[in-house]
Amino acid sequence: MPRRYEQHGMTGTPEWKSWSAMQQRCYNKNYPGFHNYGGRGIRVFGEWRRSFLKFFAYIGKRPSPQHSVDRINNERGYRPGNVRWATKLEQQQNMRKNILFEFNGVRRYLRDWSRISGLSHHTIAERIRHGLSGAAVLWKGKYSRSWKKVKAA
Repeated sequence: MPRRYEQHGMTGTPEWKSWSAMQQRCYNKNYPGFHNYGGRGIRVFGEWRRSFLKFFAYIGKRPSPQHSVDRINNERGYRPGNVRWATKLEQQQNMRKNILFEFNGVRRYLRDWSRISGLSHHTIAERIRHGLSGAAVLWKGKYSRSWKKVKAA
């Protein structure tokens, strides 16, 4: 049976371009980022794969030119409950490589702890990697190679 094309008058809109790019990331092996999407098993919900209008009915109009489609859980596909419009900053915080660290009941990304503490992102990440936790991670002093405190800043 030949595939029927929807007529919706939205081809070329930001929403349609997002839907089309989502398809490319997941199904076009020649797409430059395919290995991060389709190559990892990320797929598009069946009804959305076949119908832009069903995708649009779920996600709605793009709130602003700064928003694009984001997967809330990056290990799951594009499907109901796992997509949203998000800004670049929100998307940067929602990446597989980002590390969350909790201190005194507050959970933040390393980038945020770096900004708050004045320590570099690398310093904080290295301390966590070497098994330090809590206040020891955010301590402003220096550590020896054996990860013992050497001096206060």
